[in-house]
Amino acid sequence: MSCPYPSGAGRPVPYIAYTAGEISVCTASAGSAPPPLITYRSVSGSAILAPDGRGVLLSTTLGTVFLNAWIGGPGTNYVNVGTAGYFTTAKNAPSITCGTLPDVQYGAAAILLTVCSGGDSAPVVYRVVSGPGMLAGFAGSQSLVIRGAGLITLSVTEAGTAGFTMAGNQQVTQNVTQAPLDITADPKDWTFGTAEPRFTASAGTGQLVGNDQLPKLIYTTNLPDGAASPLGTYTITPVAPTTGKIATDYSIKVHGNNLNYQANTFAGKIVVAPLVRAFGAVSVSRTKSKTLTVEVTNNTGADVTFTAAVSGDTGEVSVVNEATGTGTTCEAYRLGTGANPKVCMFSVTYTPAAVGAMPATTVQITADPALPNMPAGPVTVSGQGIK
Repeated sequence: MSCPYPSGAGRPVPYIAYTAGEISVCTASAGSAPPPLITYRSVSGSAILAPDGRGVLLSTTLGTVFLNAWIGGPGTNYVNVGTAGYFTTAKNAPSITCGTLPDVQYGAAAILLTVCSGGDSAPVVYRVVSGPGMLAGFAGSQSLVIRGAGLITLSVTEAGTAGFTMAGNQQVTQNVTQAPLDITADPKDWTFGTAEPRFTASAGTGQLVGNDQLPKLIYTTNLPDGAASPLGTYTITPVAPTTGKIATDYSIKVHGNNLNYQANTFAGKIVVAPLVRAFGAVSVSRTKSKTLTVEVTNNTGADVTFTAAVSGDTGEVSVVNEATGTGTTCEAYRLGTGANPKVCMFSVTYTPAAVGAMPATTVQITADPALPNMPAGPVTVSGQGIK
């Protein structure tokens, strides 16, 4: 019988792992038939050998185990040959095996991590290396909490035990896709002559995750000339954010809505210009005439036609469009449209027929279309008597 160590020398057998297995440290000499049986016996140490003595290690703890090995020859043709030695058990190096985590969408519930398994009884332990995730729970029952879209990288280890070394790091990744988000502008009314309304938008029902909120947005409109644009219905469209959490975690679609640019109620003025020279201050001839001006200012935002009608002694008093000198109508366009007028001027002229008082005269201004809050009564034009 030969062994890798001389009898009684105490030379160590190479390390064996802490697992059950054959201990084949000695071999019988050739030529024996049948081959002689090598029997082992534990002299000291924490080894348990199979009862048949064939050297099957059933269990042990770490440390040094001394063995005796001998040949028990069959019959009387062989003699027992014995030798002794020892071996030392070492910790196993367990391996960690990981599967693949399927993609999830931002907003998904926490994921119980069972994707990896170790080679020992100790639980595997996960740690977030990078990405929008955090861990909850404890070793053996850890969950991955999703905090945003992107790639989350986890490292996986297994603590050592009495018979196993600590398993080296493995890595597993979790891909989190963006959640859908529809951003729709809220409809707004804008009254001509007032400040532009504050535009706002709303997210699709139930689409924002947790405490996420829309950031301050930029908006565009198709008003051709801003406040000077014609009245009508236009479109407000939000601009999708390109930075920040919402831009990172969501796949965004934007939707426009109506901007109703409407006429203001009448907030203009109708005034009568003061007389430069009062009637009756001096005598006037029959051909002497005096002109007053009635001014109508339009700031409604709508194109309006004003008409002036005179009552009283129409033979002596007349009213005309001052800009043209003819007709009793005047178009007052909306404010802010370049050279278009926004004020209508009517001249009210009195031509005396005889020395005496100026007849009582009124000018009635009407608007087309009708303007809310426009003074309904006539404008009174009067002068002092002529002497």
